[in-house]
Amino acid sequence: MLINVKEKREKIVYISRHGQSEMNVKDIIGGNGYLSPSGVEYSEKLGDYIANNIDTENTRFVTSSMNRTRQTAMLAGVSPEQNEDLDEIDAGDFDGLSYGEVKCRFPSEYEARKDDKLNYRYPNGESYVDLLKRTRLALNSVDFENCDNFLIIHQAVARCLIAIMLGLSDDKVPQMEIPLHTVIKIQGSEITYQKLL
Repeated sequence: MLINVKEKREKIVYISRHGQSEMNVKDIIGGNGYLSPSGVEYSEKLGDYIANNIDTENTRFVTSSMNRTRQTAMLAGVSPEQNEDLDEIDAGDFDGLSYGEVKCRFPSEYEARKDDKLNYRYPNGESYVDLLKRTRLALNSVDFENCDNFLIIHQAVARCLIAIMLGLSDDKVPQMEIPLHTVIKIQGSEITYQKLL
């Protein structure tokens, strides 16, 4: 008697930051802007990458609710779900300011963040500790059993997701390198990076 056993592979989570935004170019914290020309170019290359490497029929695409992630997905040719738990860290009163402005106008806040980026909470905003809690909620909605997942998100959120998925300690989160215009692939405990632009 022959038995057909289909080997079950570990599902893949792909993570990409949104394409470079107008705010990234101006070194502005937060905001809800749109992509720069370089961000548009990356999004189109991301579409090529997806078309050539991703089984779109068996992959769930998810973005935050913010303009730059949704625009990246649209230009890449995918129709994602939106999850506001994947929105960028809330910079509170500093949303829309540059890091230079914060350093000049609020030097004690600037130094406090520099000294303890994990626990520092933006005035009327979030800390990385807060964001880790929110990110864990978002992970509860990721279907790891039935499909691969492709998340188009933000730097701080990507740091949290990767740390949680790989079991890294929270104190490593704020320093993790999450490059722009790169697809990060996580399968089990293996992580790879592919720069597209």
